Amino acid sequence: MANIGMEKVYQEFDPVTRWTSEPDAEILVVDLPGFKKEQLKLAVSSTRKLRLTGERRTGGHKWIRFHKEVLVPLTLDIDSVSATFKDNKLYVRHPKVKKTQVPQTKPPVIKKPHDQHEKNRGQGSKASQSGVKTEQRKHDARKKEAADEPREALSSKDHEEKDKVGAKWFEKYKQATGNMVKEAKNKRQLLCNLAASISLVLLILLTSVRAPGDVQGSYIAEAIIEKVASYLSIDVDVIRKVNLHTYESLRLFHDKKAGEPTEYTLPLLWDKLAEFSGFNQRIKVVEEFNALNKWRKRGISRVPAVYGVPMRFTPGRVSVLSDGSIVVEVPGIEIGQGLWTKVKQMVAFSLGLIQCGTTSDELLDKIRVIQADTLSLVQGSVTGGSTTSEASSEAARICCDGLVERLLPVHAALVEKTGGPVTWDSLISQAYQQSINMSVSNVYTPDISTGYYLNYGVAASEVEVNILTGETTILRTDIIYDCGKSLNPAVDLGQIEGAFVQGLGFFMLEEYLMNSDGLIVTDSTWTYKIPTVDTIPRQFNVEILNSGHHKNRVLSSKASGEPPLLLAASVHCAVRAAVKEAKKQIQTWSNNNREVVDLSFDLPVPATMPVVKDFCGLDVVEKYLEWNIHQKKNF
Repeated sequence: MANIGMEKVYQEFDPVTRWTSEPDAEILVVDLPGFKKEQLKLAVSSTRKLRLTGERRTGGHKWIRFHKEVLVPLTLDIDSVSATFKDNKLYVRHPKVKKTQVPQTKPPVIKKPHDQHEKNRGQGSKASQSGVKTEQRKHDARKKEAADEPREALSSKDHEEKDKVGAKWFEKYKQATGNMVKEAKNKRQLLCNLAASISLVLLILLTSVRAPGDVQGSYIAEAIIEKVASYLSIDVDVIRKVNLHTYESLRLFHDKKAGEPTEYTLPLLWDKLAEFSGFNQRIKVVEEFNALNKWRKRGISRVPAVYGVPMRFTPGRVSVLSDGSIVVEVPGIEIGQGLWTKVKQMVAFSLGLIQCGTTSDELLDKIRVIQADTLSLVQGSVTGGSTTSEASSEAARICCDGLVERLLPVHAALVEKTGGPVTWDSLISQAYQQSINMSVSNVYTPDISTGYYLNYGVAASEVEVNILTGETTILRTDIIYDCGKSLNPAVDLGQIEGAFVQGLGFFMLEEYLMNSDGLIVTDSTWTYKIPTVDTIPRQFNVEILNSGHHKNRVLSSKASGEPPLLLAASVHCAVRAAVKEAKKQIQTWSNNNREVVDLSFDLPVPATMPVVKDFCGLDVVEKYLEWNIHQKKNF
């Protein structure tokens, strides 16, 4: 923490620049070793100069910075600059100015005689006026002759031909004047650009790692619930329970994605959590604690979660080698979520239907999952959305069904021949002797009833807040999550716990700040705080609900990767409850209770220590001392 609060010491840096050519553009290349794109700022001024600035920390309070100006030649388009950053080099692309092709012939201009007459009259030339009168008389005579001459009626076909000729000349006129109009617009745009400069700020892309959009939506929904409860002076837990979906409202909102009535388990989870966590009894304990403690306040809250997940087209391949070993290829990437473990279990379960006298554990030892590529699985899907594990498992199961169909006749023939049990190795050996294809490729294609489904979970959390420092301690969290029939409870349990803790980072710790120059301020663990061992609830209870058979799920299982992240909102709501108690206490410390404290406040995300401290009241000690002195005087 030695570098916090120290003044920055800068070292100036002069980057090397050079120009490279392309057929239609010139590219300015700037060498910036050690820099990242979010540490750079590029501006294009009205004086045809590129202004490039940047700074980065080299260690402690030492920084390196630079300011570079480059004049852009007139042959380059200053209004169409684009920039990219790659391999510590900034590439600023300037398209070459394209010369406008001016038409050789002027477009036809029709002038009225009256206009010409007015123009010449202003010049005061009698000769001109006389000439104009003569021309006017000739024009009137021709007009009268044309009117007196009998005209031949035009047929509909003649009218069509006339319209075509008119349209043709109109297009020619547009083409002749179009370039001139475009050039005039460009000039006007250039004049507008002279009054301002174009800034290209190179920033990193911002996106969520898990549950993008849903976790933010959960915060908004819970903030609305908290606000309604505050305005109505009703317990927020009552408002939440009233707003739980019935199956009819769920069906109205999600249509077929809601599934069957027996699949909607959220009300069951909500009531079970109250008993599982002792929620109602603990509310009274929290109230007693807050009444006895001035500088520490506790809060408790529970929240529900409804999270929809999509299933995707997923290919797979299962091959049995001559030695009896099994090789599985699926497009899903193993990144610690237990994908390969579930796939191996599914293959062992599916091939075990042949009844070869081999136990599931023995068959499991023969299976290995290898990472597929776009040559082996040309239609591979992405890894994400919490459903890759089950989709890959289902693709592997479909492949195994094909192998079982090929091996069952071989197995029956061996049983009839030997009159005894058949081992896995002997079965595979016999299949190879009969030249049976022992590799099956297939795909899992979800239909409307299986392509999207809802996940349900509930969580209750209790926290303790130090109102002088803003420090928050998560005392206990209880989670009940509906996993259907879990493919692997140990894996799913780890996913639920991990997603919840990651959600704590979003709601309580991970603050992303930038300065006025667009540079990241929280760019290291000194300033960007992620969940650590002291963030995890001191008592962490998780129960997986076995909700029975689901005919449209993969072996009745459900996703467990992203949905539990939303349940971390229970901690944020509990912190808000604790801060609310602190505000109530501060109001009692005000003399004659004249100071009005806002109890319907919005606690921002993340609720870091400084934020919590600020909402509790930075001057709480002074308020308490003033109140104490006032009490003694009255006594």
